[in-house]
Amino acid sequence: MAKLDDINKSLGDLEQELDRLKSASEMIEGVTRTAEQAAAESARLNQTADELCHTVGNLTDKIDRIDFHSRLDKLDATVSGINVAIQNIQGRFDTLERNIKDDFEHRISALRESLGKSHLLNLILLIVISLLACGVLIITLVK
Repeated sequence: MAKLDDINKSLGDLEQELDRLKSASEMIEGVTRTAEQAAAESARLNQTADELCHTVGNLTDKIDRIDFHSRLDKLDATVSGINVAIQNIQGRFDTLERNIKDDFEHRISALRESLGKSHLLNLILLIVISLLACGVLIITLVK
């Protein structure tokens, strides 16, 4: 019977060890699942990073193909051309303004001269008429 007790005791110890192994096995399975999930997530992130690197590479290539120097030179030439055109138009306006001013001054001067001549003529006519009136008055008084 002692053997039976030893066997029962050994069997109990084995059951306890089996429970511990089962618990450890479950923990290992959980860790394995977590590791597999982490590996899958890492692979997904790695693929996403590769796609991002590829996209960034394509974008870099497109940016490198843009000829900024040529485009900026064209813009600079266009702006310079517009600036020259504005200066030319400003010069034309200045010339036009000066010509209009000179024309007005000339016309005003001509009108003043004409007005002065008319004034002088009117004054002479007034004097002649006054002299004639005085002469007629004197002749009428003498008669």
